[in-house]
Amino acid sequence: MTYRELIQINSKKAEELNKEKSAIVMMVRELAGFSPSELYINYDSEVLNQAFIQEKVNAYLENDVPPQYVLGYTYFYGNKIGVNPDVLIPRAETEILVTEVLKQIDKDKKVKVVDIGTGSGCIAIAIKKQRPKAEVFAFDISLKAIDIARKNAEMNDVEITFKQNDLLSGIKDKFDVLISNPPYIDKSDFVEDIVLKNEPSSSLFAREKGLYFYRKILEEATIVMNSNYVVAFEIGYNQAQEVLVLADKFFPEAKKKVIKDLSGNDRVVIIHN
Repeated sequence: MTYRELIQINSKKAEELNKEKSAIVMMVRELAGFSPSELYINYDSEVLNQAFIQEKVNAYLENDVPPQYVLGYTYFYGNKIGVNPDVLIPRAETEILVTEVLKQIDKDKKVKVVDIGTGSGCIAIAIKKQRPKAEVFAFDISLKAIDIARKNAEMNDVEITFKQNDLLSGIKDKFDVLISNPPYIDKSDFVEDIVLKNEPSSSLFAREKGLYFYRKILEEATIVMNSNYVVAFEIGYNQAQEVLVLADKFFPEAKKKVIKDLSGNDRVVIIHN
C-alpha cells in the first residue's frame, strides 16, 4: 500500500465518522517521520511500518481522542511540544499572544518574564527560544503540568525556571513581562465534546463569567511588576471590554490595546506603561 492509498482509505473513514480528514494527513506524515514536502515526494511509495501507523490512526478514528494526544505531541511556534490529558493542547491562536509579546521584548535586553498557568510550557519555551537573553519563569498550580513543561523545556534545550504555584501568590521576584493564557471559558459557553472529554477542565473554565483569573492575576501583578512593564493576556472573543475595565482598575495609568486574530475576533490584550 502506498502513502496515498493509506491516506485516502483513512480519510474516507474519517469523513464517515465525522472526523477531521486533515488529522489523517498530519498523523500519517508525523508517524512516517516526513516533513510536508517529503510526504508529497513519497506519496506513491510503499508505506513503511504500515501496521504501526494504522494502529495509531485507528486510535484516533475509533476513539473520541484528539490526534495530538494519540501522537503524544504537537507543534507550537515551530517547537515540538509533548502533550497528554494533563495539559491543554496548544492552539494556533495562542501564537498571536507570543508574537505580540516578542514585539515588546528587546533582543539585546536581559528582562525577566513570567508565564502564568504555563500548562505544557509552550509559551515560555517559545519566548525563551526567540529571546534567549530573557530570564523566563513559568508557574502552574498543577504539578503534573509542571512535570510535562519541564520535560518540554529539556527537549527544546532551553533553560526555564518552573515552579508549582497558585498564580503569583507568595512570589517575591519582580518581573518586566507577564504573559498568560489563563482559563477563560464561562460554564455556560459552548465547548466541543472532544475538548470536554479529554482536556483538563481546570485549564478551560473560570468563574465570574470567565474573568476570575484576569482579575486575580492583575491584582497580584500590581505587586510583582517592575516600573517598566508589559502584561499580556489571551482572551475570549467577547471579553476584551471586561478585561480592559479590569486593567483600568489595577493599572489605571497604563496603555492598553486589543489585538485581533485571523478570524477578526479579539484575541490578545496588551497592558504596558
